[in-house]
Amino acid sequence: MNFKEHLEFGFWLFIPIYLILVTIIGEVELKFEIIGFLFYLLGTVLPDFDKEDSTIRRAMYLLYLGSVSSISHSFFVKHLGFYSWPLSMGIAYISWKVLPKTKHRGIFHSIRFSFVYSLLSLPVSIILGGNLNSTLFLFLMAFFGYTIHLILDGSLKF
Repeated sequence: MNFKEHLEFGFWLFIPIYLILVTIIGEVELKFEIIGFLFYLLGTVLPDFDKEDSTIRRAMYLLYLGSVSSISHSFFVKHLGFYSWPLSMGIAYISWKVLPKTKHRGIFHSIRFSFVYSLLSLPVSIILGGNLNSTLFLFLMAFFGYTIHLILDGSLKF
């Protein structure tokens, strides 16, 4: 399946998954519903990050370069002024190039990494003052979005 198919299939599966979760967990605040939906949708396409020409990899490249450059710049700007930008951009570019490459349908295509991805929702919930229900909701939305991708690919391994 390609990016669009994974995203659309996951998009339409959201409603039944949402209904099951709110039946079991209970309703959560609107902000957690929206963030859960975004974690879920990202999860439906994120496993293909390890594929060199994937849409999600290209999008993550943009976010990575922007984030690392901006964060680095905020640390160096007081000491380097204008020169902070070229240094920060160089750090972002070089660090992306030296990141380990994984084979397609390797570690990213596993339930283990689905769990790791879901853990990213925990600090978000804490920062937003989430209670147990909202934290569990975010975690499970991330997990189900990611796992749906694995099921659709037929690569449900641990």
